[in-house]
Amino acid sequence: RLALLLYETRRFRESRQYLEAALAAKPWHVGAQRGMARVCREVGDVEAAQRWDRKVLPPRGVRALGSGRTDWVWRAVNRACGTLLGDGEGGQGPLDPMEEEEKEDFNDHPGICLGLDPDDLLDAWQ
Repeated sequence: RLALLLYETRRFRESRQYLEAALAAKPWHVGAQRGMARVCREVGDVEAAQRWDRKVLPPRGVRALGSGRTDWVWRAVNRACGTLLGDGEGGQGPLDPMEEEEKEDFNDHPGICLGLDPDDLLDAWQ
């Protein structure tokens, strides 16, 4: 939220620093990804803005299923599951005690991710 306030007051470089910190901890953070695209655009870093634009959740289209949004959700879920399962794909550093407890709960119920069928689009949104 601080990054957004800094952005709104046109303090783009400071906003970018906070967004980078948020993304280092949670690379799947949708708001921070979109914020990075906006900040990069404002400071004239066109290449970085385009790179972040490719990572953000695509806008709603005419059709929800089979759209870029569906693909984006599956990629984000797989990245998050990889982080929770500890394969190192999520890029997350050490967990704080609350996150560690959530991870333990997740490990007790690994079917949360492993039980999803990518061909069953109805479950994708549940």
